[in-house]
Amino acid sequence: MMSDVKRSLGLIDLISEKHMELRKKLHEASGQPVNKSEAHILAVLEANGVLTLSQIGRLIGMTRQGVHKYMQGLQDAGLVQPAPAEGNARDRRMELTTQGRETVRLLAETKKRLEEQIVSRLGVAETEHLLRVLRENWLP
Repeated sequence: MMSDVKRSLGLIDLISEKHMELRKKLHEASGQPVNKSEAHILAVLEANGVLTLSQIGRLIGMTRQGVHKYMQGLQDAGLVQPAPAEGNARDRRMELTTQGRETVRLLAETKKRLEEQIVSRLGVAETEHLLRVLRENWLP
């Protein structure tokens, strides 16, 4: 049964709550202590290979300084490492480590399982409808 608090929330707050719940479940199920920005950086590196901090920032809409902050934590965790530089020592090039690739794989498997649970709960048709709506450009 839906609580009175949830019943009184609007669309934006409910979407935000579901997002937080999904991120929490993803963290718990995968056992990977990375936040959404770190997970995004790992996914971008996995898809693109070696990138500079500036390139990562452009791809995810974050400043170079912001990327650097997250990259420090990822490097300390052993998930990324510096790649050989080609002439530009200012903008470090980074790549995934073996552990980083494994983390990306675990996160992808966990997302797949969560998506399967959502489809099981909503049904295929409702899930496909939700995907279509979320992919549309409906924000002002």
